[in-house]
Formats: sequence, structure tokens, C-alpha cells
Amino acid sequence: MFSDATITKLKANAQTIAQIQTNGMECQPTHVEVVTAVTWKALKSVARAKHGRLRDSLLIQTVNMRGRTVPPLPEISLGNFLLAAIARSSANENKMEVHDLVGLVRDETRDAIAKFAKLSVLNGNEFMLMLENILTKYLEGLCNSKVDVRRFSSLCKFPLYEVDFGWGKPDWVSLTSSPAEMVFLLDSKCGEGIEAWVNLNEQDMFHFQQDPDILAFSPVDQLPYLMQSKCFM
Repeated sequence: MFSDATITKLKANAQTIAQIQTNGMECQPTHVEVVTAVTWKALKSVARAKHGRLRDSLLIQTVNMRGRTVPPLPEISLGNFLLAAIARSSANENKMEVHDLVGLVRDETRDAIAKFAKLSVLNGNEFMLMLENILTKYLEGLCNSKVDVRRFSSLCKFPLYEVDFGWGKPDWVSLTSSPAEMVFLLDSKCGEGIEAWVNLNEQDMFHFQQDPDILAFSPVDQLPYLMQSKCFM
């Protein structure tokens, strides 16, 4: 669980450093981009503990494309409509800080959205070519034993806490299952933070929970706090 105050501080730090590095260019990372970067950094450290060295890492970020196409799809359209933004972080100690990864996540996500938004959903050839390029990058990462592939998906901003099947709205939305080596981000009920649901094997989870950034920004023993917070009142 990353609190809103923690995310705000991380965003401010990333913005300040980015403006210095780009001679004042405006940088506005989102809450999701910041939490993704912190979690990704911790996962890179997990891989280093496991393999004895820092490795290249490929981040696959699922992006919701509803409302971003030309022309926009009707609101009543059914099914998932998404693409994957792919960011690559090299095994470079000098490019492993949170603000470095925030920049990678932000740039690749927004670049993918911008390219996709220029395509008309009516042009099947262009649409399929872009999907083919994304899939090729993904498969190249999976087939390379020297690269760690980390998959992220955000359910933030989805009205999950407004769902009512007849027995009232949920007190706490969670995942019933998750693919291995995948991270899901969800809003807290009261919107004051983001929950990161990380699925790892036992040994990797031990290293993940001991990561300095995770201990500093998202203590693993927050469940008692969550249950007593106004999110559950």
C-alpha cells in the first residue's frame, strides 16, 4: 500500500530531478507511473539478489485504450481494448533510481498512446502492424534468458468500489488470482493511495519485502492500519 502522501513526495522528487535534467522542461508523472517505478526498481533488486548481478529488465505495462482511438469507440462497447507499452531498463547502476524509471515508464506509455491514437481503428492494416511490433518486443524479451520480464496492469480509476450485486458495495476489492511474476495496481477504497498486488515465488518475495524502498515507502505490515482507516469506516 502506497499512501497518497508518499506518492505525492515521490512525484515531487521525480519532477524536480527531471526538470533539472531537461533544462526546465515540465514533467508531470501520474500516481500510477510513480508506484510502477518504485515497484519495478524493487523487482530489479530482487533479480540482482537472485542472479548475483544487475540485469536488463523489460516492463510490460497494460494500457486501457478506451476513449483514445480515432474515432472513439462507443461507451457500450464490450470486451477488453488495450495495448502494451514496453519499457526497457538496462543493467546500469547509474540509471536505476526511481526518477530514472519514472521517466522510462512515462515516456514509453505516452509514446504508445500517442502512436495508437493517431491510428484509425478502421484501418486494420496499421492496427495489426502496431500490435505485431508490440508482440515481437514482448516475445524477444521472453526468449532472452538474460532479460527479466515484469508485467504490470493498473485497475486504478476503474469504479470497482461502486459495483453492487445486490448485497451492498464492497469494503475491500482484491484479486482472486494473479499470474505469476505480475503486478496489479488498485486504488484504495477511499482513494488515498494505491495498493500494489505483487505475485512472486516465496524466495523472491522475501527479497522484495526487504527492499529499502519498499520498507520506506510501503511497509508490508499496513493491514492493521488499513482496517482501522476511514477507508473501512
